[in-house]
Amino acid sequence: MDLIVFVFHFNRGKFLENTIASLSRHIPNSPVIIMDDGSTEYNSMKIIKELSSRYEIFSPDGGQNVEGWTGGLHGNMNRAMKIAQERGAKLALMLQDDMQVVRDFRHEDFETICSASELPDASFCVGSSFLTRKATADESQFKIAGKDIYQRVLSAPTDMQFVSHADVGFYAVEKFFQQIGC
Repeated sequence: MDLIVFVFHFNRGKFLENTIASLSRHIPNSPVIIMDDGSTEYNSMKIIKELSSRYEIFSPDGGQNVEGWTGGLHGNMNRAMKIAQERGAKLALMLQDDMQVVRDFRHEDFETICSASELPDASFCVGSSFLTRKATADESQFKIAGKDIYQRVLSAPTDMQFVSHADVGFYAVEKFFQQIGC
């Protein structure tokens, strides 16, 4: 699998520990990079230091402007996508430090997400939430676009461009750079 996982963190060390534990249980063979946004809280700094022996940690780069110095979530997401591209990852999973993975991520899941991102009118981001097989998709909101793939139906008039943004989910790295670049 060409998957790289990024966890975005700021001053919530206990949450970060839980997130990392869930990743080691359910996605053990993918690299994990922690994008710390300059945590200053003692417990967070201690946990970051402990995790640094097993995981890559990216912290603020000391730039002159506020976004460069703190990174900010979207600044760090841009930085993460550049790292994913440089390392040749096909998918990047973006998580916040208060999220957990609750089941094993299998090769079939990877293939399904890659298939979803290759749909002609698909976005570069596939949401990390899911509908269970027992639930039915509201057909005014979703259509079945493939095996285990629900695609949001856009209700905007055809002369309007629909724009949406997600801060978490699976990002198709090359499609991201083709569609918006940052």
